[in-house]
Amino acid sequence: MSWFRGFEAILTREAPLACRTTFGIGGAAEALLEPRDAQEFAEAWGAARASGRPALLLGGGSNLLVADAGVRAVVVTTTRLSGAPERRGSRIVAPAGLPLRALARYALDCGLSGLEPLVGIPGTVGGAVRMNAGGRHGTIGRCVERLWCVAEDGGLVERPGAEVRWGYRETSLREPVAAVELKLTPETPEAVRERTRAILREKAQAQPLGKRSAGCFFRNSAPEPAWRLIADAGLRGHRVGGAAVSEKHANFLINLGRATAADVLSLSGAVRARVRDRWGIVLEHEVHCWPQTGN
Repeated sequence: MSWFRGFEAILTREAPLACRTTFGIGGAAEALLEPRDAQEFAEAWGAARASGRPALLLGGGSNLLVADAGVRAVVVTTTRLSGAPERRGSRIVAPAGLPLRALARYALDCGLSGLEPLVGIPGTVGGAVRMNAGGRHGTIGRCVERLWCVAEDGGLVERPGAEVRWGYRETSLREPVAAVELKLTPETPEAVRERTRAILREKAQAQPLGKRSAGCFFRNSAPEPAWRLIADAGLRGHRVGGAAVSEKHANFLINLGRATAADVLSLSGAVRARVRDRWGIVLEHEVHCWPQTGN
């Protein structure tokens, strides 16, 4: 891999990826780069794109299914871009690799409101921004004041949050996010804590938070939410190999302990077929698959 000369300190060959995803499933990446700061991140992404291999970006691995055979690609991860966030009045600047749970906790301790909807969501700041993570209580996109992204030339560029299109589990962003500034609302830590606890209790009652999964597997693009279509089709608990539809939340496909990516894809195919036959609705994956598969 002469194309990564100079990156030996942060390069791993044939790097296992299962341990880097919340699903706990999948094979290895041909190469994995773990940059240690924003500038190294920009340089590593440029090297990955110039390598002639597919270049993939990995955050906390919380919305991802990796194939059992792995990926013949160069994966750049933000895991080590997880330094301490910085408060600037009612704003917080956070690096892309910071876990969402750490960001939400920091905001709570600062008495800053706006990030409570992120409680219980695994993953990192960069990934959350790229997919506009959140739920019915709100999304991270509404708090983004500005971002620092990796430009085509390998440098860092600043972008106002107002220029980004914030959609349902998607954004108009195409560049990797290195850091973000969030505009929040001052409140007492007690008020933020109580709201955070209420949202977490609600999620714990409705979602299998203690199970290995990639979160909601299908997009809510139909007249009814995907979980209801799946549940009403009688698929709660339906199992293929080591993968199953959650009894608690039917839009979660869970790893029972020994699931393979093939199990999950077979299960998702069975779910899609049943929902299509029963309701005439074709569900689309919300979870990303490496390598990319058809929906």
